[in-house]
Amino acid sequence: MSEADARWLCDNARIGDPFEVTGSETEGTVAVNNGLGDWNLGWDDWRARSALR
Repeated sequence: MSEADARWLCDNARIGDPFEVTGSETEGTVAVNNGLGDWNLGWDDWRARSALR
């Protein structure tokens, strides 16, 4: 991410905004079953696990 893009993201994103990181460098960053992996789920998978469905 460029510095300009990072600045835009910090200026425009709100706490709790969902987002998706893409690209070959991101694959396999965190296992889904290790307690932190929910952040690596796609939106549909994450929403399916939500109590607010």
